Amino acid sequence: MPIKCRTCGADGQHFTHKCPQNAQAEYPVLPASVRRQLDGDDAHDDHDDHDGAHGDAINLGVSPRTGSRNGEDVERRVSAKGTAKGNSLPISSAGKTLPKPERKWLIFKYAAGESSSEKSLQGFLKLKPSQVDWEKYEFLNIRVPRIENINGEASQENTKAVTDAWERSCLGLSGDAAKEQLFALASGHKMLVAKWLFSAHLDVMDVVWPCIASAVASGSLGFSAKVGGDRDPARRGHICCVYLENFMDTKDVHRVRDKLSSIITSAWGRPIELMLKPDLYTRCGIYSGNRWKVPHVLDRFKTPGHGRR
Repeated sequence: MPIKCRTCGADGQHFTHKCPQNAQAEYPVLPASVRRQLDGDDAHDDHDDHDGAHGDAINLGVSPRTGSRNGEDVERRVSAKGTAKGNSLPISSAGKTLPKPERKWLIFKYAAGESSSEKSLQGFLKLKPSQVDWEKYEFLNIRVPRIENINGEASQENTKAVTDAWERSCLGLSGDAAKEQLFALASGHKMLVAKWLFSAHLDVMDVVWPCIASAVASGSLGFSAKVGGDRDPARRGHICCVYLENFMDTKDVHRVRDKLSSIITSAWGRPIELMLKPDLYTRCGIYSGNRWKVPHVLDRFKTPGHGRR
């Protein structure tokens, strides 16, 4: 299928994010602080934003693995740091394959009530995922100060403690017994953050992402959300994650799910499958087909469609 630019409509000439029209008017609606992020001056690397160091931001990194196109496996591929199938890697003068440079995150930390933050938010919400150079950036992320100040549940030290404990205790476990042990580790180490995630094409993300980001800023959704794209523009699968504080708080889990479902239904109108996954599962390597036979997501939910698209 020939490519078509969604900015100027050109057929077979360039991808949307490479459109000359985008370069000529490089996000004129954005405030200077966000434009500097796009230029790389203020962009954050996800490894720099551990909760233990910043308090209101968890480490949103995901496992560098590759896979197929469902939401879980898109998450693996998005964070593969250039190892995904089909991505050519540079070759050194010695003939060795060199890894591509790690992509940065575009992070917007919104503080309600601050005039500068309110003004920047309006510009940030105008930035569509299709305008982001996914060769350079890994995730577009918005976060707000967290309701709960859980001490360093995603810090490097706590993450290592959890993974070490899992490695010691997982031997011989499978199924429900393994799941019970994971829940015990989550409670013991206060690693209770989880995300509702889904995968969709870029045209869908352009429609639903501004609504999701706005809901995070208003405090009606989770405390953080991110959308990520593959390095290869030909791959149209993107992932979106909405983070909540405690996957054992059923009431809040359902509240975030229902709000996210309502946003997707109103903005897009077609059914999309949402999946709930604790951060702990990511840290402990609980992916589809894992050797412990633990379902890699805690819950699935298909949003209703209204059929108007």
